[in-house]
Amino acid sequence: MTQPSRDAADEGGLGRKQLRHIVGRFESLGLQRMTRIRATLTHEQRGFFDLLPLLWHVNHPTMPGFVSTDTPAGVIAFKPTREQMLLARRYARGYTEEKHLHRSYPIRGLYLMGSMGSLGQTSGSDLDFWLCYDADLGDTALSGLRQKAELLEQHAATLGLHVHFFFDA
Repeated sequence: MTQPSRDAADEGGLGRKQLRHIVGRFESLGLQRMTRIRATLTHEQRGFFDLLPLLWHVNHPTMPGFVSTDTPAGVIAFKPTREQMLLARRYARGYTEEKHLHRSYPIRGLYLMGSMGSLGQTSGSDLDFWLCYDADLGDTALSGLRQKAELLEQHAATLGLHVHFFFDA
């Protein structure tokens, strides 16, 4: 006979309910942090901030950060929201999401770090992002990503934002 499965709580670990509760609190804190960040930004700055994931996901010649069609693009598990699609149309009239755009996703994640959204946040705080990429990217591809980051930082500066990207495989 098989024994009934035990919950991790029976062995001194976290149970499923406790884990769900912790994850829920973490996600709630993340939403509160995003709300605080967005409240400090102007309308144009907010639009750029909200569009950033899409700008790393696609390579479109009329959007900020475009380097070349060879520049790696594609954020794993990213699906643009309706709002992001509307923002994209500000730069590229008639822009539509391309289905099955990528065969691979060289960008593993884009994470906001630093004081933004924390108690240390001020209206002059920098937006520091950690961009994680596929370790198999070659030097040319990585150079393209760095150029794109530079262009996005320059575009952000025209909006009065201090944005920086840090790279890690």
